[in-house]
Amino acid sequence: MRSTVRETLAAALLDMSDKLRSQWVLNWPGQIVIAGCQVAWTAGVEAGLRENRLTAFQDEMQQLVCLNAYEYVKPTEFTTR
Repeated sequence: MRSTVRETLAAALLDMSDKLRSQWVLNWPGQIVIAGCQVAWTAGVEAGLRENRLTAFQDEMQQLVCLNAYEYVKPTEFTTR
């Protein structure tokens, strides 16, 4: 199982460079998206700090927040009797 996750994550990270992140997150399983986003976030923050372009990175992250808010479905409210 670990090797499958590792291989899938490696493929997803390669795919991430070819797509917009907002499209990429919809094409991969949740566990891979979480791990891949953590890798990309760390790399993005490091590059943003090093190259003084953190604002551009923050804008990209805001697009993902908006995507997540759009996809959010309110859980059904349960009533007790």
